[in-house]
Amino acid sequence: MKLASVASSRLETLLGRIVGTALILNGLEPLLNGVGQFESMNFLGRFMLVVFGTNCLLAGIAGWTTLAKPAFISHGILVTVNLALAPFSFAEYLGEGQRPWVWWALGLAVVYFGMSTAGATRYVFVAAVSAGWLAVFGFAMGAVNVDIAILDAVYLAVFSLAIIALVDLVRASAARVDDANSQAISSSVEQARVDAIERERQRLDALVHDQVLHSLLLAAKADNAAARTAAAESAQQALLALSSAGTDRPQTASSLGLCQALGKAAAKLDARVETEIRGADSVTIPADVAQAITEATLQALDNAIQHSKASTIKLSMRASGGRLDFEVLDDGQGFRLERVPRNRIGISTSIRERMALVDGEAEIDSSPGMGTKVRLRWQHA
Repeated sequence: MKLASVASSRLETLLGRIVGTALILNGLEPLLNGVGQFESMNFLGRFMLVVFGTNCLLAGIAGWTTLAKPAFISHGILVTVNLALAPFSFAEYLGEGQRPWVWWALGLAVVYFGMSTAGATRYVFVAAVSAGWLAVFGFAMGAVNVDIAILDAVYLAVFSLAIIALVDLVRASAARVDDANSQAISSSVEQARVDAIERERQRLDALVHDQVLHSLLLAAKADNAAARTAAAESAQQALLALSSAGTDRPQTASSLGLCQALGKAAAKLDARVETEIRGADSVTIPADVAQAITEATLQALDNAIQHSKASTIKLSMRASGGRLDFEVLDDGQGFRLERVPRNRIGISTSIRERMALVDGEAEIDSSPGMGTKVRLRWQHA
């Protein structure tokens, strides 16, 4: 499981905002060219120009929201429709070599579509739009502009694929950062488990020293039947203790190691995260509990980093007497819990259900403008 996705999430948010802003600004160029060709257009052409301008504004605003990708996809499709209708949008043909206004919208529209889709879809779209421009401008606009249209189509394809490839490289780099952070977090949690195992090994060493060695000494000194019987009983008790310790011992982690590991992991996620261990003793806890607490805490931190717009995010941890009490508090924009969809995985599955599976509790307190507090509790039965 990937325990960190902050870098990829931040990149997608940044890309959405950059593309949204560029969509509004760069949309002015085809609009201005369209205004210059306004007299040559019929009603359909003028209507499509107005629709294009409106869509640029709406899709640009959507780029700053969670609707960025579907907005960019719809923009690419709309521009393609404009291209297909270009031969029917003019009352009179343009002059030879004069491109219809939609040309200045094609390049970035194809890039935005390609950035928002995956797999073969993007490449089919690039090829289709490039071929569409060749057909429309080269043959269907009244004057034959085949040579220019071929150069335009090749330029459109190369330009679009180059930008899409660059974006893919940046996304791959962000994914590698998230993988590295996830591995670091997993290593920290594993170290907490190893610490607990080492404590158990030391306990067994003490058991061997106290009980087994005592039995051997009794056996060595046994010079009569009663002494030999006592030595045999002592040896049997030692074997039972060793057998119980070796077979009944669950996989565990150290509560102190868990707090320290989570503190280090949280500090790597974002500069706004402040960590505090308010008190932690070194008590062994089940490994599945440590894993659930780790994943729920990281999900709460991830939510705060990505969505809260907070200036400060605090992680407080207390582990005492077999009780774990972790709290993630931010001073961000908050939200209304009753308006969160029931199928939102981040809250329902990654936090509440994970804690419920190990008989723990998760409390989430938030309201608009008041920040958010997520409290995780687990008590040894």
